[in-house]
Amino acid sequence: MGQPQVVGKNALIGSIVSAGFGIGWVEWGTLHLGGKASTAIRIVGVVIGVVLIVRSIRFRRKQRAAQRANPGPAERSMFASRGYRLVVAAEVVALAAGYLILGAVNQSAYQIVWFALVVGVHFIGFGRLFAFRFYFVGGALVVAALAGLIVGLAGGGITLVEAVTGFASGLTLFVAPLVTIRQYQAQQDQVQASA
Repeated sequence: MGQPQVVGKNALIGSIVSAGFGIGWVEWGTLHLGGKASTAIRIVGVVIGVVLIVRSIRFRRKQRAAQRANPGPAERSMFASRGYRLVVAAEVVALAAGYLILGAVNQSAYQIVWFALVVGVHFIGFGRLFAFRFYFVGGALVVAALAGLIVGLAGGGITLVEAVTGFASGLTLFVAPLVTIRQYQAQQDQVQASA
């Protein structure tokens, strides 16, 4: 049996952020949907996101307690690194520019597609700088953007473009913390088994 992935503080903090943004993507995906189905999807999205956030927070607290009990070398925060700040700054500029340009040319249906593409590229940048796992998240978000674009070019209206892109992006951002949580649990199970 292989070694479980070592899950550090960056991964658990990232899980909290990812689940929060997953909720946002599901909400955006249902923006133009109507009726009870839209309400049900929004509720399910919020519940999934909150469960992932709470679980990640609980594991992060356990992790901090274990680090206080057995201090070792501190994990460097990716969030404080120069590379992180540069990627996020470029992302914000690209998001704003695309949003404004698409709105100005009456293509607001594709704003969600643009956001998924830019956020996907930002995760690919994180893959290069920090951890291989980010490539998977980035690639899935780029695929979500392409799926939304294809739906729009095939004649789907804003409702369908937003639903496809939003749900695929939200699912991606829910699966990422789920994987981290499972890896952390496997890591803890191994520690307990060896104790």
